[in-house]
Amino acid sequence: MNEEQILVSINCITYNHREYIVQCLEGMLMQKTDFKFEILIHDDASTDGTDVVLREYAEKYGDIIRPILQTENQYSKGVDIWNTYQFPRARGKYIAICEGDDYWTDPLKLQKQVDFMEKNGQYAFCCHRFSIFDQELKSFNADYIASIDPPAGDLVITKELFFRIWVTHPLTALIRKDCYNCIARALTKYRLQRDVHLFYHLLQTGNGFLLNENMGVYRVHRGGIASKKKEYEKLRTGYLIYKELYLQNLTDFTLLKHYLYYGVVYRITKMKNR
Repeated sequence: MNEEQILVSINCITYNHREYIVQCLEGMLMQKTDFKFEILIHDDASTDGTDVVLREYAEKYGDIIRPILQTENQYSKGVDIWNTYQFPRARGKYIAICEGDDYWTDPLKLQKQVDFMEKNGQYAFCCHRFSIFDQELKSFNADYIASIDPPAGDLVITKELFFRIWVTHPLTALIRKDCYNCIARALTKYRLQRDVHLFYHLLQTGNGFLLNENMGVYRVHRGGIASKKKEYEKLRTGYLIYKELYLQNLTDFTLLKHYLYYGVVYRITKMKNR
């Protein structure tokens, strides 16, 4: 596959996702597009056989799937997986994201997003609606956008909306690579590296756009980085994220407000849980 032919680079990171990885990969491979795409997978030395499944798929779809199978866990060493191994090798004009425990449900997802982005060059990225699946309860829930009153249709994602409600889930994002390249250096300043950092800086390059179509599933399970953590642990992470963001962007008083809010609420919640 020539680099010139690839329009979208799908980025997928995995760790001990054997139970979910097939559904994730099939959601990518079922995409019906009039352009070429590649699937860049990074497995962080899984111990449950995820790498075995990835080898099988890479052998079968060698023209699409490009895996990195680590023998030592990089996350535990503090390595930034996305910016060290994934984004730098993306050859597409656009970058899509889907972690190994999430999955896409619409075979036209990428085509719809690319069509929109090709016609609307002012946007840095494009997202869409999604469902939340609780692995333990085996139940689906609506995304956070469903709480907007009045009900939302397509939305322009501004910094104001970004700070108000979670509309930028990574599994839904299609990012203009040129915009990512503009912020790549800024992202290296952060120790925590969450999607908040990525989308905060992308919004410095231009607004995003939300398509009012449900095309993916975010899986909540105990093995996730944040999805089943205790409430005060989530608040502590939020506090540290916004503290880090604010200290690197001191003129942004919205960040200061979130930093102080999370700090106060985290401390109160922690005291209640003692």
